[in-house]
Amino acid sequence: MEDDHKIVSTCTMNVHKFPFDIQTCHITVSSINHSDKEINLVPASNSSKATQVSRESILTQGEWEFLNISVSMVKDNYEGQTFDWIKYTISVRRMPLMHFINFQLPILFFLILDLASFFIPDRGEKLCFKVTVLLGISVLLLILNDILPSKSHRCPLIATYVIVIFSFMLLSLLETILVIYLINMSSEQDIKWVQRPENLNCETDKCKRDSSDHICYSVVEAPLETLMLKEIYSKEKMNDMHLLQMILEELQTIKQSLPPHTLKARTVGLDCFFPSVTSEEQHINMIKGKVENIKDKIDGNELDLSLSNLTEVPVKELAAFPKATFLDLSCNNLTTLTPEFCGLTHLIKIDLSKNQLVCLPEEIGQLINLQHLDLYNNKLKQLPVGFSQLKSLKWLDLKDNPLESTLAKAAGDCLDEKQCKQCASRVLQHMKVLQEEADKERERRLLKEREQEMKKEAKQREKEAREREAQKKKKAEEKERKRKEYQAQMAALAAQEQQKKKREEKKKKAAQNQGKKTASESVPKAKRSICSMFFSLLIKLLLLLIVGVSSVLAVCQLTELRKEAFCVPLNIHFEETVRWAQGLEVVQQVIQKMSDFRT
Repeated sequence: MEDDHKIVSTCTMNVHKFPFDIQTCHITVSSINHSDKEINLVPASNSSKATQVSRESILTQGEWEFLNISVSMVKDNYEGQTFDWIKYTISVRRMPLMHFINFQLPILFFLILDLASFFIPDRGEKLCFKVTVLLGISVLLLILNDILPSKSHRCPLIATYVIVIFSFMLLSLLETILVIYLINMSSEQDIKWVQRPENLNCETDKCKRDSSDHICYSVVEAPLETLMLKEIYSKEKMNDMHLLQMILEELQTIKQSLPPHTLKARTVGLDCFFPSVTSEEQHINMIKGKVENIKDKIDGNELDLSLSNLTEVPVKELAAFPKATFLDLSCNNLTTLTPEFCGLTHLIKIDLSKNQLVCLPEEIGQLINLQHLDLYNNKLKQLPVGFSQLKSLKWLDLKDNPLESTLAKAAGDCLDEKQCKQCASRVLQHMKVLQEEADKERERRLLKEREQEMKKEAKQREKEAREREAQKKKKAEEKERKRKEYQAQMAALAAQEQQKKKREEKKKKAAQNQGKKTASESVPKAKRSICSMFFSLLIKLLLLLIVGVSSVLAVCQLTELRKEAFCVPLNIHFEETVRWAQGLEVVQQVIQKMSDFRT
């Protein structure tokens, strides 16, 4: 094929070993109309050369790595004719590092976290943690679904790996749910099994007397009671405060039923089995306003906590008895009610008379089933706005409270059943009016705040508009300044170009004139050059002769050679020449001027 042709092909992928898979693509070149006698197909290169050339020309990028190209020649016989086939097999390998780090390792870490969750002591937190880890695995399954192709001949091993881990974590979650269910069932059975011992009498026990201390302690019942309590305390559910309170009640009942002279022996025996009972009992007693035996004070649907010297309502303990719809909290020292108290929505009748309440919580409107409310003899001055949401309230007593005038006028007296019902309806109507006024005031306040915000936004928009205009003006001025600078630069460049052109024109003219002069003066210059050369040579020879004669005369005049034969005639001629020159008028004038100059 020619170099400018390209073959585009698709290959079926086998992702069974993803991401450690190797994919192969087959490309077959043949002619279905011409046999090998008409067209003889021969590969241009063998497998090794094709692999080498491909590795030099292919730059592997992304997640695939080129391995090799295999070239094979196949001959196919069809209806007595032979056809040539050239088969190219291309092998590429996936780079698994990123898939391993981004997918397989997180799944393994999730499995480790799920195994580590068995060491979490709180069963509720353990259950939430396991569900969270399971959701994380589900997200990774969605990512795997996007990575893998939609069709494959075999199930990928990585999918099996993820499904197995997901199954293990699901079984772990079901195991946690089953364990919590069994523990709760066992704790309920333990609570039913615990019964208060009655009619303990030292006279019916088999006693053993000590001659020195005269202490009587039970030989049979005391070990049985301590063994029973020890078994209960060994249960895991003993961490619950409610069950611990029941056990303490049992201990107190046992102590109260024993004679005084046996109390010391029994206390010592119990402390040997679980010494932490005393500290737990002290902790329970330190909680101010808690009631020791709430269960014993329930009579049908009525819970009587009056005259208990309470300073706060034991909300958590009351929530454990939803069947007690009538709550009597009269004659206590309550000053406020917590917002959690308003969560006891099962209450129908509440007696809070003869306390020290100064206010009610705003959330009191959550007591949607409340029909009877006694607030006689407290220190209430006003009611919260949420009081208007008590739509089921039918009976209300607000006598002997320092109520504000409007509320006191609306409440009126509550001397009989009819007046108390009228008080409830009038107070609800009054509180609804206050609620509407509060809503209107809140709406006005919100509207005013919204208007202020709108004004602020308008001012902000105006400020931003002014800033934008200033910025636009500044940008326009900057743009105009740059344009003027650019025009000045362009004008300067144009002037420089004109001056440069003028200089070039002058140079051209000067060069033309110089060329003309050189053309006209070339011949005379040649003649003058020959004459000047001859004249300079003559002058040089003359100067050389003068220098030679002068040197010879100097030697003959100044040295001892003047008496020699060859210097005598020269000296005579030199003296005659000097006398002749001195006789000349010009020489005399020169000598006179030199003498004047010296003086």
